[in-house]
Amino acid sequence: LVTALYDREPTANVIVVDWLSRAQQHYPTSAAYTKLVGRDVAKFVNWFQGEIDYPWERLHLLGYSLGAHVAGIAGLLTKHKVNRITGMDPAGPSFEYADAQSTLSPDDALFVDVLHTNTRGSPDRSIGIQRPVGHIDIYPNGGTFQPGCNLQNTVLMVATTGLRNMDQIV
Repeated sequence: LVTALYDREPTANVIVVDWLSRAQQHYPTSAAYTKLVGRDVAKFVNWFQGEIDYPWERLHLLGYSLGAHVAGIAGLLTKHKVNRITGMDPAGPSFEYADAQSTLSPDDALFVDVLHTNTRGSPDRSIGIQRPVGHIDIYPNGGTFQPGCNLQNTVLMVATTGLRNMDQIV
């Protein structure tokens, strides 16, 4: 993912949050950790901005699945509003009916854009959150089925190659 971002924005500073030890728990436990991790990310962003006076208007947080909610919580808790948050298929279970302080929401940044690609199933049972949680929510092909995307093949690729090929998965 970092390589893909650098290919697009060669002068960007990319910081990756490694919360794998908390994200790989039983799903309800991992979902509950989003608040703690979001708080830690907000603390880091506040420290980083204070140390180098990084312009808030250049800060863009991205998160996938549970990470989208982590980004939202972090954005909510920073000293100043971050410029943008992109949520990539924010997780649905445990978040579909949660309050705005516990999920990604339009209040978390000056601009929140969200891509919903896996919202199949009943609310709170679908992998991705079904309700709109951004300023702009995009549901390609209705947000349910993406031609050429096979969940089983993606899981197999991650299982066999790890996250080395994340840019290909994305």
